[in-house]
Amino acid sequence: MSRVTLVSCVLLLLALGTSAADIEGSPCQRDGYNGTCVLAKHCETLILDYKEQNYPPVCGLRGKEPIVCCTDCDLVDNIENIYLSRQHSRLEKTNEKSWDACIDNALYIPDYHCKSTISYGFHKQYNPERKCHSIVSSAWSPVGGEDAERAEFPFMALLGFGPSAEEAQWLCGGSVISARYILTAAHCISEPRLGPLKYAALGILKRSDPPEIWQRHTLAQVIPHPDYVSPSKYHDIALLKTEKQIEFNVNVVPACLYSGRISPYINKTRALALGWGYLGPRKRLADVLQKVEVSEFTAEECLKQYPPHRHLLDGFDNSTQLCFGDRDTPHDTCQGDSGGPLILHESEAGCTRAVLGVTSSGVACGDAGAGLYTRIEHYKPWIVSIVWP
Repeated sequence: MSRVTLVSCVLLLLALGTSAADIEGSPCQRDGYNGTCVLAKHCETLILDYKEQNYPPVCGLRGKEPIVCCTDCDLVDNIENIYLSRQHSRLEKTNEKSWDACIDNALYIPDYHCKSTISYGFHKQYNPERKCHSIVSSAWSPVGGEDAERAEFPFMALLGFGPSAEEAQWLCGGSVISARYILTAAHCISEPRLGPLKYAALGILKRSDPPEIWQRHTLAQVIPHPDYVSPSKYHDIALLKTEKQIEFNVNVVPACLYSGRISPYINKTRALALGWGYLGPRKRLADVLQKVEVSEFTAEECLKQYPPHRHLLDGFDNSTQLCFGDRDTPHDTCQGDSGGPLILHESEAGCTRAVLGVTSSGVACGDAGAGLYTRIEHYKPWIVSIVWP
């Protein structure tokens, strides 16, 4: 709801005789329920009231900001930052640049569609124990919906080395995170036999997809983390800037960065690793994008698996690295998956996918154990300073 609309409604109500004598924080009544006079921007149920043209009693004004009778259980910072979406449920901006960009992607990219066919509805509900109201959501799935595998991970990038995009060898992965930037591993920025990284292919599910499906991009800038020193496994993260803006469509949309928030709905101990790497020892590179479910290992397990050695002088670093895999069976990434994302199963914002880590290194392909991933949460300030300055 815009502030102009709110103020117009307030002035209309005042003109109709609504009292402005009450002050902010004073008790009030609305529709037979006890409430408190608060700034309208703090009263979340006003979002639904406004849509239904069911305006609350006005207590007064603070400057140009209306003070209304609110019966909410909990107040919010600003209802202008809250979006109630039939496709994505409730979203709230927080002035954190990467998180707000994630919400904008979900809301405003026309082709951003959900794999799920669930739709959400919202209504105001009274809590008899707390004697107040809140907005609750309900979800339903229409009959006949079908998941689309081709667009399941539309942020995936395949990275190429060689003299031209047509002759390139595609040997690393990455994640589109904005209209100009792709996230990958720093050790992917050059290949000893083929030279520097030059190209990115987007919008594909298979290496064998026809050329018209490939959205090829030449890289304008390759930005490894300033603390990365090859061949060390620390700070193994890089950003790739494309020469031209990425065209978003049903097969190409950006991923989000994991927010780091604690939520009862997010299980960050289970994740999916993605890539077009080798299918196993002495096997070929995958034609179709592969996904593998992996579990988080404890810091103690990771340090045991990754003790100090010449490329990891202090061993596994829990503050900058993650350790995911399978303790019993060979479920993990393989050579060629480097730079690809480790993503959460659950979505933090609607049906967007959140990148938890970047594939860095691992045990011998085909062995049980854990792969090594760069922890996105630690490097988010650096990423934001470049992508969303």
